[in-house]
Amino acid sequence: MTPDGALQIPFAGITQVSGLTIEQATSVLKSKLTKIYPALSSGQTHLTVNLGTTRSIRVTVKGEVRTPGSYTLSSLATFPNALYHSGGPNANGSLRYIKLIRNNKLYKTIDFYSFLQSGVQEGNIRLEDQDVIQIPVYKKRVGISGEVKTRPFMN
Repeated sequence: MTPDGALQIPFAGITQVSGLTIEQATSVLKSKLTKIYPALSSGQTHLTVNLGTTRSIRVTVKGEVRTPGSYTLSSLATFPNALYHSGGPNANGSLRYIKLIRNNKLYKTIDFYSFLQSGVQEGNIRLEDQDVIQIPVYKKRVGISGEVKTRPFMN
């Protein structure tokens, strides 16, 4: 495999698998190899794809975060992994309107609070090398004192 995620397969040519899940890579490889190994389509022969080692990526977390800085993470890391490594937002930080900057452009604005409340996975984005995460200052804050009973988030 080349550093850019391409496989050179004898008699099948070059196949790009960078950024694919194991299932997607298996599907792509199987469709390419079926032409050379017809037994793959009949089920007489099986194809197994697994991941040997992962590369590292550098992600910068800045803004209203407990420990701002640059972090070395697995290339399989997602947004919550970076948030965990940086210690999360500080006292002035917000879990809403978090900016993910990729290739010097705003890639996505993440509302991580919705993930914490309801498990919505839209903030579970796989990170790439040189991504920057900007934690903003909170816009609104509500305080409650005394005993509080929480209830499940309802839509």
